[in-house]
Amino acid sequence: MKNAYKKIPVSDDSSVGHVRRTAVALGKSVGLTCDALGRLSIAVTEASTNILQHAGVGEVLISAWEDSNNACIAFFAIDKGLGMRNVAKCLQDGYSTGGSRGVGLGAIDRLSDFFDIYAMPDKGCIIYATFSNQLSSSPEVSAVNGISVAKPGERSCGDAWDCIERKQNLARLILVDGLGHGEQAARSAEQIICNLNSVSASLKDSILHAHHSVNGLRGGVVAMAQIDVAAGSLTFCGVGNLSGTVWERDKKVTGLVSHDGTLGESVHTLREYMYPFSSQSILILHTDGLKSDWDLSDYPGITMKSSSLIAAILYRDFAHGRDDAGVLVYKPLEDC
Repeated sequence: MKNAYKKIPVSDDSSVGHVRRTAVALGKSVGLTCDALGRLSIAVTEASTNILQHAGVGEVLISAWEDSNNACIAFFAIDKGLGMRNVAKCLQDGYSTGGSRGVGLGAIDRLSDFFDIYAMPDKGCIIYATFSNQLSSSPEVSAVNGISVAKPGERSCGDAWDCIERKQNLARLILVDGLGHGEQAARSAEQIICNLNSVSASLKDSILHAHHSVNGLRGGVVAMAQIDVAAGSLTFCGVGNLSGTVWERDKKVTGLVSHDGTLGESVHTLREYMYPFSSQSILILHTDGLKSDWDLSDYPGITMKSSSLIAAILYRDFAHGRDDAGVLVYKPLEDC
């Protein structure tokens, strides 16, 4: 199961120090080396300072994990400020519209393992960057990424996701919304994901197993998808009020069918559905912590960006703040 992101509002100079200290502490907790911590510290400081200078307010999301004997951390720097008219120019050292030295964005790009950015004039900016102990000039890129953030005031998030990538462009995805909020909801989501991953079965049978295995916790709702780009297919099975859509570039192709019910309480009718899914398709799943009236065509060029930035755009503009928020995006790698 992937870790939730910690949200840190950025609104004044003290926020920048708080972001830096939080990022370094999380990096230390998963075993980042001094070199990696140094790179992270500089980059997250530049990113949060950029928010203050160009937007005034925004937020940074940070998550850390251990993966294949490597320590990793990622952050999003998110704002709704002036944005950029020429992103490539803004990445050049020495270019600035805010009176600074103009080295911030270029430094983040150079210091990070993976860097991506999306900005529109007058509609803000989102930066995504990852760091690990094994800095590589050609880091491994995943077709899938997601964001889960706790409801304001809660320390734990009941929205959670996971993905098993068996090989390039062949994957099984899970998005779960544990009932309620806080620690109990987070534990319910973790239990459901563990039970879904504990069996080698069809999506339907995996969900039924998780339903019957809810033990002493609240249960929740779930969406599962199995994608095989080479075969041109997506298999989907869902229970509860989670949203699923397939897009071809910036056009919605189909909505995915989910059944009424709640794991641990009642699951009546359950079946799998198959949909076409090509190398140009994008799968988006999200919980009811996001409003559903979004349209990717409102964001020119976003479908050419990473799954991480697509998830971040939807989180930024459609998380309503009254619930945990979870969004999961799968975009096939280009060389499939």
